[in-house]
Amino acid sequence: MRGRTTMLFATAALVAAAGVITWAIRHAQAQLAGPRPIVWDQETCAECHMLISDRHHAAQLQTQEGEVFDFDDPGCLMTYILRNHSRVRAIYFRHSRADRWVDYRSAAFIHSTQSPMGRGYEIVDPGRPGSISFDQALQEVASGETTQKER
Repeated sequence: MRGRTTMLFATAALVAAAGVITWAIRHAQAQLAGPRPIVWDQETCAECHMLISDRHHAAQLQTQEGEVFDFDDPGCLMTYILRNHSRVRAIYFRHSRADRWVDYRSAAFIHSTQSPMGRGYEIVDPGRPGSISFDQALQEVASGETTQKER
């Protein structure tokens, strides 16, 4: 009888553990199904360490390892990526004129003097005259060719 009770207990423990693991995986996937909310005026930029308060220039990097890094300026995120060679899972930027996040693959960048750290980028909708892609902006940051003039 003890053997059967032990077997039932072990089976119940395995089922419970499997349930907890399944919940944890689903919970982790749900957390990374888009940008994580930033606590404005309380979180600091992962690159320059200033408080993130400008809702129209913030950016977020999510790594393959599940880490989330927030930035106060699009250029800070690009500098961080170039310096740390992060394994990117997702990148989001705040639109400069609308209250929404934009996935980096569909973001367009314009040169501006308005970014918090003066890195010179604002995110706009694709197709805007004078805009460039994320890859072009990243190349500019890598080569030190960023400008702060509006186009």
